[in-house]
Amino acid sequence: MYIDAHNFSPLWEELYDTRMNLWKFQTTLPQRVEVPGVGPVVTPGVDVELIWDIQRNHASVGGESAGSVYVNEQAPAEFQDMAHYTTPAGLNLIMR
Repeated sequence: MYIDAHNFSPLWEELYDTRMNLWKFQTTLPQRVEVPGVGPVVTPGVDVELIWDIQRNHASVGGESAGSVYVNEQAPAEFQDMAHYTTPAGLNLIMR
């Protein structure tokens, strides 16, 4: 593992199979988001991940776009009802 000293996120991993042959490479690319009242923040919670399976010659990619993440008051008004999203009674309504 190669760890980013800034946010302690693994940026690069080498994965080996049971015979200790190199199997996959994985990289995590943290994205920068604007946090109201704080400024730009690089976080492992919003990232793009790439995995290369070199034994099967296959690659996969997934993740979040920094442009689709809302922080604090950036979230749409319907998601800012704290009682609805943080109390047992409110969460019970969501789980129906």
